[in-house]
Amino acid sequence: MIENQEIDYSKLSEILAETEEPAFFKCFFNGTALRSLKAENAVFNDCKMSSIDFSYSDFNGAVFRNCDLNNCNFNGCRLFDAKFENCKLSGSDFSDTSNLNCEFKQCQLCYCFMPCFNFKKLTLRELNFNGAELNDCDFRDTIWEDCSMREAVIRQCRFKGADLRGCDLGGLTFSEAANLKGAYISKAQASDILAALAITVL
Repeated sequence: MIENQEIDYSKLSEILAETEEPAFFKCFFNGTALRSLKAENAVFNDCKMSSIDFSYSDFNGAVFRNCDLNNCNFNGCRLFDAKFENCKLSGSDFSDTSNLNCEFKQCQLCYCFMPCFNFKKLTLRELNFNGAELNDCDFRDTIWEDCSMREAVIRQCRFKGADLRGCDLGGLTFSEAANLKGAYISKAQASDILAALAITVL
């Protein structure tokens, strides 16, 4: 395990080339561009990695726990079976990623850019998507627990079979609610949506 070290691109590339399934603990990743990394099955615990360009890197099977990843660029990354647990990811860009079975738990994803992300059949726990751009995401058959999606952009998302009763949908307009076709919501959530039209459910 690599602990309490400051790591730049050269050092990181060397570690990844020489170590199978490397683990990093409380490391500070230095530099704004760490592109095209081969970090398959790597483990990152309590690391500071904010505002880094990771574009086109291979993070298949990688695990991120308790990491600061705010405002990172994951554009074009491979994220098959990757896991993000209790991470700060606000403002990060996940466009054009390969992300089957990529899981997030207890993460801040405010104002993220996540078009076309595949969440199908996953259980989403304690995720904050407030203000995120989620256009064309696949949320079919998902279960939402203690999540928030206030003021998120959800154009052309697929929600068939999704259980959204554990998600805060505040700020969703009636026209935007049409994107939730096929989802399950509570009576209270339906009342909140109709309240935007000054309609009261008795």
